[in-house]
Amino acid sequence: MNKILIIDDEKEICESIKMILDYEGYDANFSTSAIQGIKILEENSTSCLLLDIQMPEMNGIEATKEIRKIRKNLPIIAQTAFIFEDDKDIILEAGCDACLIKPIRKEHLLTVMSGFVNSNQQT
Repeated sequence: MNKILIIDDEKEICESIKMILDYEGYDANFSTSAIQGIKILEENSTSCLLLDIQMPEMNGIEATKEIRKIRKNLPIIAQTAFIFEDDKDIILEAGCDACLIKPIRKEHLLTVMSGFVNSNQQT
């Protein structure tokens, strides 16, 4: 089963995405802290990461750079409510593989995620 980790400081968003992914047959878990999420990634296999960019203690760009030190091939899909064209470039240059705009539409999430999960089983 594909394990998905969601890192977002808004618990309601985590729970909403987790519910969608669980329904679609994924094994989804979440963390409301980037620091805690990185620890989860160090200790558990994960197929894909959904990562919020705007978080208080460690933002998604900083978290991506830390995650790339330990999980070079893990697909990271950024999620953000605030984005300009330059922001997307910064997000992708930091090491994210894709970027979703909040509010995230279920169909878009599943389409983007399936491309990464199907080609990257349990990294």
